[in-house]
Amino acid sequence: MSSDEGDSQELAFSISWPEVFSFNLTPSYTMSYLYSAKSDSPAASLEMEGFAHVFGFTYDFNTTQTDLPLTFGWDITYNDGQGGTSIDHDFSHITCSLATSLDFGPGSLTPITYYQTSMDDSVNDEDELWFSLSYTMSF
Repeated sequence: MSSDEGDSQELAFSISWPEVFSFNLTPSYTMSYLYSAKSDSPAASLEMEGFAHVFGFTYDFNTTQTDLPLTFGWDITYNDGQGGTSIDHDFSHITCSLATSLDFGPGSLTPITYYQTSMDDSVNDEDELWFSLSYTMSF
């Protein structure tokens, strides 16, 4: 499907509570809504509109040997219709992540490893492993 036919948009609202616990645990919640970018496109006929609810947390800690800051993340997603009428309204997947941040030149380098376990084959029947690398500078 070409981009012109399949484009979609997603709105998201996220909140987190970084100071609710005194031991570096930050709970979070995200609600998103996916919809077709064009009302007369094939994506619109798939009726892919719907909500997703993501419940999660992050935990910050340092390794004692290297003083390396690490953040462990965990979330579970309830798919409430995103992706079409063949998608179950159910908990679809769990994602875990491990990230660190390294000072590098005038900014910081952030590598992250993600692992996602699929819980609902109507959304995805395979587990996923992926990596992210970003560089951030403040000015």
